[in-house]
Amino acid sequence: MSPWTTRAADRLRRILLLSCLLVHPPVALGALGPGPSVPGTPPDAAPQRHWLALRLNGVAQPDDASVLHWRDRLWLQASRWSELRLKAPTADCVDDDGDRYCALDTVPGLDASLEDATQTLVLQAGAGAFTGQQLSLDRRPARLDDGAERGGFLNYDAFVQRTSLHGAGSRQVASLLAQAGTFAGASRLEASSLVRADDRDARALRLDTTWSMDLPERMQTVRVGDAIGHPGGWGRAVRFGGVQWGTNLATAPRFLTIPLPAVRGEAVLPSSLEVFVNDGRRLQGRVEPGAFELQNVPLVTGRGEIRVVTRDLLGREQVVVQPYYVSPSLLRSGLHTHSVEVGLLRRDYGLRSDAYGEGFVTGTDRWGVNDRLTAEWRGEVRRDTATAGASATWLLPALGTVSGTVAGSRSPAGTGGLVGVAAEHQSRDWSGNVQWRQRSAGFDQLGADPGSAARRLLGVGFGTQVGIASLNLLLSRQDSPLMGRQRLWTASAALPLTGTGLLAFTLLGSDGDRGRRTLSAGISLSWALDDGTTLSAGSTRWRGDDGRHGQHLVQAQRNAPMGDGTGWRLAADATDGRSRAVAEGVWQHAAASLRAGVARNDRSDEARAAATGSVAWLGRDVFFSRWLDGSFAVVDVGDYEGVQVLLDHHPVARTDARGRAIVPGLRAYDDNRLGLELKDLPFDAELDAAELQARPRARAGVRVQFPVRRVRAASFRLVQADGSAVPPGSRVRVVGDHSGTEFPVGLDGRSFVSGVSSHTVLQVQSPGRRCEVTIDRLAERTNADEPPELGTLTCR
Repeated sequence: MSPWTTRAADRLRRILLLSCLLVHPPVALGALGPGPSVPGTPPDAAPQRHWLALRLNGVAQPDDASVLHWRDRLWLQASRWSELRLKAPTADCVDDDGDRYCALDTVPGLDASLEDATQTLVLQAGAGAFTGQQLSLDRRPARLDDGAERGGFLNYDAFVQRTSLHGAGSRQVASLLAQAGTFAGASRLEASSLVRADDRDARALRLDTTWSMDLPERMQTVRVGDAIGHPGGWGRAVRFGGVQWGTNLATAPRFLTIPLPAVRGEAVLPSSLEVFVNDGRRLQGRVEPGAFELQNVPLVTGRGEIRVVTRDLLGREQVVVQPYYVSPSLLRSGLHTHSVEVGLLRRDYGLRSDAYGEGFVTGTDRWGVNDRLTAEWRGEVRRDTATAGASATWLLPALGTVSGTVAGSRSPAGTGGLVGVAAEHQSRDWSGNVQWRQRSAGFDQLGADPGSAARRLLGVGFGTQVGIASLNLLLSRQDSPLMGRQRLWTASAALPLTGTGLLAFTLLGSDGDRGRRTLSAGISLSWALDDGTTLSAGSTRWRGDDGRHGQHLVQAQRNAPMGDGTGWRLAADATDGRSRAVAEGVWQHAAASLRAGVARNDRSDEARAAATGSVAWLGRDVFFSRWLDGSFAVVDVGDYEGVQVLLDHHPVARTDARGRAIVPGLRAYDDNRLGLELKDLPFDAELDAAELQARPRARAGVRVQFPVRRVRAASFRLVQADGSAVPPGSRVRVVGDHSGTEFPVGLDGRSFVSGVSSHTVLQVQSPGRRCEVTIDRLAERTNADEPPELGTLTCR
């Protein structure tokens, strides 16, 4: 009997037996004869094994399934349970001939049946019958560049101004702000100073001198020298000289610190997934059958709505809507942030170079108790004063956040206390906040003057959207021994106009119990003509204790681009009948930024000029650049000059004669996409990657080497031995080139190949045949931007 006949007979026998199983299972089992034994099973009830096609929730599965029929029940091979992502029972399972089988009728939500005509096991499973899955969008910390090269920078901002007083002579003012830094690995040293000079004298001031070391793996930073203290929830930010050690979340910009809600859903078939946040799509992907949980969805802070849409293979759509509230003032459960500072308070910053006062020690710690509660404690110790307090922020999902603060101090002036509460709500419809804080006369804290600090503070803010217009209202009141009772209120409205215009209104009022009262009203109109040019006009009227006043302004401005280019500003204003006109220009180059302008009013004429830039070095390379605010990269493109470098797809620099360029403005500890303008590279340049990622440390430089190689290229026409053109679609490769690169043949046998030289052998693969052609001599190029033309080559 032939194999085909044997398979057909076996298939027919299986169909008949399955039919008997459905009609009279005991008879069918007897016809099958004795089967393999099962531990603990009587011999006369031995299970029978079958290979069946499988269909799950109406979708045919690619492989057959091994199924047992035993004691009027169906049992599926254990390995298929995991492949199908079904929840396998743990107790109702048996062993048969070395394989494990589990009963299909013990899982809730799972129905099994036999389809005898097609020899198919049909499974209908609800979402609860599948194992769960978690999809996380948590962004892991980026891998840092090793920072092996040492480098540094010297920023400068030079300014000079000459003022000619009408009929009263003139005066000159000049200043130079310098900021120097050097880095090596994770540490850096920075110093800044200011020099001022006028007609009477000149003086130099030291501003800051700081050594820092970042520990991104711990999200911490250590600073020695001048720094600004961490205020916490109720403290004050003070300048000091000393040591600071604490959490620095800027070293891990991808790390999620705030608690984000988890989105849950379910699918019974493989489905496409779309996640919308406030009607904006944030994620598109795929989920397998079963319940799923989507964690760390990027959300807009405040109150909003998440909409999850799944569509299965049969076109059925399911929509799950979930409200949320996210606040940046909370820490996710279990997360700690801290700051410890030891040093001397700095006095008269910007006026004196080395004025330091009393010593202090502070400590601040924040802890995410859970996703709805964040607690904080803070302590301050000075020579004769101690202050301590605690704060907490609670999340009320339907309303927003509520926070409270309690603090106390002991000093030579006595004891005192501070209490405060605040509430905040943010949503698409409206946003509002309320803050109240009161301190006793004896309360003392770092950086505050007990005799002049506000004793009571109350603030209320509200904002909403009415149609396309936005409205905002702010009310505040504070009482202090020095200024007495003061009240301030502000109301503003902004209305977008057709195109790119904006109309804004502002009302501002203030009064106090000591007779100081003002009331002002303003209107402004701005219009963006293109990406960089803006026209604006405004008028403001105000009334104070000294009478009525008014100001009117008209301005046209064009901002300088990110890369090389120019910008300008023209403005004219009139205040209480006195007019003033200003004209300024900006020329921005990769090496510096120059500004110049003139101004004229009723009493004087002004002329001013400024130059801003930097000198940076990395390894042995020195560059002139614009002011370096953050990190930078040195891009190396071989020896190709004039190649435009892109940062996040924006042109920012061009390579010099050595094929190098400095790119400022990189984000520290994050991915920065650096690319090249490919049309600036000649034909003999071979580039493996047109875009690379740079992840520099803070205030440091990193070298980015683009893999560019200079290769010879040539174009030619390929013909066969009979003189006919090689067919289009044929492939050409260089013999001996192990990269596997192939070049196509176009119409009339035209082809272009790179990586060739004299005595290069090319192999041509055509449909049905293979031939070779040898390049004996490669002509010199007459144009650097065009490959040499070799004419017609015969492939044999």
